[in-house]
Amino acid sequence: MADAAAGKFDAVWERMLRKIARFDRHKVVIVTPGWEASIVGAYPWGVFEPGNSSAQYIAAFERFAAIARRVSSRFIISWCQTPTIGPDGQEVNLEALLPNTAAFDDMALDRYYNEATELGTGTNIQRWVGIFLNLNYSLKWLAEKSLFYGKTASMSEWGQASDSADFMNAMARWAQDVPNLLRINYFNVNNGGPNGQFDDLLYPRPNAGPAFINQWGPLSILTPATFNAPAGGPFSAKLEGNKRLKWSIASNDPTFSIVVDGRTPRLVAAAQAPGTRSVTVRATDERGQTVTKFLTITFAVGALEPEAQFYLNRFPAPPSAAYQQAVSTLVAALKNGGVWDKLDGLMLLQVPVQAAVPLDLIHIGRSGTLKGAVLFTPNGGTASDQSTGYLDTNFQPQMPGVRFQQDNMHFGVWALTSTARTDGVDASEFGAGGVVSLLRLNANGNVNGRPLATSAKAFAGAPFPGHVVVTRDTPGAWRSYRQGAVTANGDATASTARPFETLKALAAQPASGTFGASRLAAVHWGSGLTDANVAVMYNALNAYRNTVGGLAA
Repeated sequence: MADAAAGKFDAVWERMLRKIARFDRHKVVIVTPGWEASIVGAYPWGVFEPGNSSAQYIAAFERFAAIARRVSSRFIISWCQTPTIGPDGQEVNLEALLPNTAAFDDMALDRYYNEATELGTGTNIQRWVGIFLNLNYSLKWLAEKSLFYGKTASMSEWGQASDSADFMNAMARWAQDVPNLLRINYFNVNNGGPNGQFDDLLYPRPNAGPAFINQWGPLSILTPATFNAPAGGPFSAKLEGNKRLKWSIASNDPTFSIVVDGRTPRLVAAAQAPGTRSVTVRATDERGQTVTKFLTITFAVGALEPEAQFYLNRFPAPPSAAYQQAVSTLVAALKNGGVWDKLDGLMLLQVPVQAAVPLDLIHIGRSGTLKGAVLFTPNGGTASDQSTGYLDTNFQPQMPGVRFQQDNMHFGVWALTSTARTDGVDASEFGAGGVVSLLRLNANGNVNGRPLATSAKAFAGAPFPGHVVVTRDTPGAWRSYRQGAVTANGDATASTARPFETLKALAAQPASGTFGASRLAAVHWGSGLTDANVAVMYNALNAYRNTVGGLAA
């Protein structure tokens, strides 16, 4: 390393770089000098090898970079390290290995996850958040430092020796959230380190495999190719793909445009007369891969809202026209009232058929999972059997890109009954991880819970039955509502971190035996809501509940 820092390899490097520039005719060529120099005992250029030092490494890197810039402007110079432990048993300070910022264009990490040996405890998503994302010199550090220095960010290698779909999805959503991401490369190998290889016979990954294909494979636009929309009023329809995408109009049609409210892309147009219109939309992912879809929209007086159709299309059989209209009226009220784009999820448990209970009204591609035995009444709501039954929403609050944030969140439940558990224990109707919960107290039928808090709060004046909402929009304040009106303002207790568990309805922590007993009509969650938002949500769900409750089973 001392010889490299002193310039003894300058001529060799220049000849090598000129050959690369001559024979590699791509628009850009990524070169990575001193790759993974942080690893102990791996390479001759490692900073911990005998006779080497961080100062020598930095000097050699800067010499190489200067030669590369002189040879070709097509070179992208990437600084790439691996978060690791040094010979002193302490975490290697990667910032001490950073050269002058003029010497590199890209900051990259190589990082692998081995479920069996990874640091920390807990679920895969807990370790993704605690170790992969937030530990020193991990994903959060990479994203923040690269932006600070005005560089691109890369994961030049990563892999997971795990069948966790949650971990795979978290990596993909992190990548989609990093605005300056240059590349992220999955190492599909088993070379003696963490085995991240996908192989149906040798290393089957029944959960991680489909998640990998969905997140990193071919793009898919989930919005149906044909649907109807109400004529005579402003048009709006949600655009959804199999991953987070950037949207544009591919056809030369001035009728339609695309707007993004928060994280919700929508196809919009001014009021349309009855008739059929067509438009081609284009979706682009973080790699620049694109896909288009030709949409045919029939505008008609009295047509259902597009999102209602997308939801109803997932029913095992078409429900009655009256029920379809009830869903459409609900969707229209939430869209027009400015609430739709604040929701991460809305699951209707008062539906005609049990198969529809797990369906998420907000997302075409998301469903929950019914577990154990539930008590379902057609058009009359769903309850737990108080010992095994619950609805796992499959929504992970710690996943990147969600609206449900630590100090900007809400959750709500519409209970059709106020039912005590037969064993006298408080009935837990919604929650996760001991920090989100909504419980009916056995003592008096009142409701309390945990609004991202480690201790229960009394939602005074908010008993079941009815619509109870809890929202948080600052670290030390929460509010509870019943039937659209404020019932309590929270104390100064600071919020706690979002749970790692998925949100659940009809139970808060099934593994601990905390099940509910009341029949529920709906559960919803997302970003914080204003007083006006909660009133819109209450009125919309109340109209839905009244209509559906009067329909024949």
